[in-house]
Amino acid sequence: MEVHIKWRIHLGNSSFWWDDWLGEGTLAKYSISVSSITTVTVDQFLVEGQWNEAMVRQHAPPLLVPIILNTRIDYQEGVVEKAIWKNNETDRFSCASAWELTRQKGDRLRINSNNWHKNIPFKIS
Repeated sequence: MEVHIKWRIHLGNSSFWWDDWLGEGTLAKYSISVSSITTVTVDQFLVEGQWNEAMVRQHAPPLLVPIILNTRIDYQEGVVEKAIWKNNETDRFSCASAWELTRQKGDRLRINSNNWHKNIPFKIS
């Protein structure tokens, strides 16, 4: 489910390379020169809650620089990052939306529509 989670940046303690705070997936997948042990955080690319453009241009993948610089930071001292569920309008996780992502829909069988009809009590079905 990790691919369906985006992080809303507040304090900036999310991993710059390994957390999906951009909504495009992790930045590490766009770069071949990032080590898996890199501990660089988003706040290292911020100055007073705004992007440090020179640093972003120096380290980020070139194609993503404009996207990063246009990404709004809700910088708030003392407020930790918030997980956002990307698969519904409310940004909140629900079992129903997770189920829709994981289930495999099969063809509707006529026999099932007869057995599981809304007018037949659940115990009888």
